[in-house]
Amino acid sequence: VLERRHIVGGCATTEEEIPEAPGFKFNPCAFEILLHEKVPMVRDLELTRFGLKLLRLDPVVFSPFPDGSHLLFWRDVERTCQEIARYSPNDARAYPEFLAFWHDMSALLDPIRMSPPPSLKELLNMVDESQVEETVRVLMLSPKQMLDEWFEDEHVKGPIAWWAAQLNTAPTDQGTSMFCSHIEMLHRIGIQRPEGGTGMLTQAMANMVTHYGGSIRTNAEVSRITIEGGRAVGVELAGGEKLRAGTAVISNIDAKRVFQ
Repeated sequence: VLERRHIVGGCATTEEEIPEAPGFKFNPCAFEILLHEKVPMVRDLELTRFGLKLLRLDPVVFSPFPDGSHLLFWRDVERTCQEIARYSPNDARAYPEFLAFWHDMSALLDPIRMSPPPSLKELLNMVDESQVEETVRVLMLSPKQMLDEWFEDEHVKGPIAWWAAQLNTAPTDQGTSMFCSHIEMLHRIGIQRPEGGTGMLTQAMANMVTHYGGSIRTNAEVSRITIEGGRAVGVELAGGEKLRAGTAVISNIDAKRVFQ
């Protein structure tokens, strides 16, 4: 395993970020595990055996606001509605219906969250014929449009819109309303954090690699993939060192950089 930085983990690390605060560690990027039960990696790699301990959170969301107020989303829907009612009784009444809508949609969305996306035709074939028109209308909305249809208070819309933006799409992007369903999964599935920080997830992966005889090199930036006869046979590091692959070269950076 070749890692450009001084620490493995990519965006899933826990590091000392502030020189003036030695010993205090932060998660600079990723900090929660949302789909643990649906992503087989933790189970397949036996990461709990290699040091990973997951802590369940409740409340699942703490949303602070500039005026010093805040909103908590709990696993318990009724308790969450009591929180929402402090800002809007109407939104508190609408919230369970909003969750019920996405719970019904979960039968459609859950199977495709970790699979190659189906064509629109394949997706619509999974929907009852009487609901096709409304399903298409909703899925073509932006999160902002959808939240404006359901809720009146920005304190309620804001945290849901934030969760809808977790795949690097803006809340105003058309056709991404399905990401509002993340809030429903927080109630249904819950959310977890690795004890000791996000970096404990990737550290468990590193422990697994070394346990089975693999080696990990940090500060080892790959500058190019070596191609012979149309096949990837190894890599060259930024310092000029060449490494040959026994079986394959596996890259986890984006496709544009890989193929260029």
